[in-house]
Amino acid sequence: MHRRELVHFSENCRPPRPDPIHDPRRRLLAGFFLCVCVIGTPGLSGAAETADVAALLDAAEAAERQEHYIYPASGSAMSLYHEVLFEDPGNEHALTGLARLAEHYLVQAQTALDANQLLKADSMLSRARMIYPEYPPVETMANQIALVENARRTRETLDWRLIAERSDELTPTLRRLGGIAKAGDCRVTINVSNDAEGRWVFQKMNSADGERRVRAQVKIASPAAVDILCFEEATDAD
Repeated sequence: MHRRELVHFSENCRPPRPDPIHDPRRRLLAGFFLCVCVIGTPGLSGAAETADVAALLDAAEAAERQEHYIYPASGSAMSLYHEVLFEDPGNEHALTGLARLAEHYLVQAQTALDANQLLKADSMLSRARMIYPEYPPVETMANQIALVENARRTRETLDWRLIAERSDELTPTLRRLGGIAKAGDCRVTINVSNDAEGRWVFQKMNSADGERRVRAQVKIASPAAVDILCFEEATDAD
């Protein structure tokens, strides 16, 4: 903590004795001399500073347990950990606390991203960045979201009745979708009523021409559909 300099008025201060050798203006100024002593402020002792930091950490951890992560602004875990760092830059307990808070929102961002909820993912990332902008996983998540936002998307809604019947009528459509998925760095989500249906759709897609294997996850969701995200593949620099 920076120590401030305060101005103290003291009865022990006395104006300088008039010096008859100097000109009269000096003697006149001496008569109006304001007795002011500038001394180093006692300030907080090291022990008091440590006690203040400890109290802030206790309050921050209490707010965290109550899930007051960023609100209310003046009493949230985030604001209290930041106060600790203002008083004690580099405090490991405060940095660890901020990392926990940021991770809470990064997990939510990842969950939203996996569900293709990009607006929510962006919102959760913004909270994590507000809490701890220098935390490396924040930038990692930002890159992941940007990758998905810039991906090429293909969505095909399927007739659930044909899936339930394992109808060959769907084979051309599923093989076409499989060809798209095999053509690049793509991620597939198969939305169906149950795992058995998901495996059947996957097998049909994976039977498409191409050396690559379809990378897919099955999601129990309605309506029945296939979502494909294809990312730009890295190319060697010329």
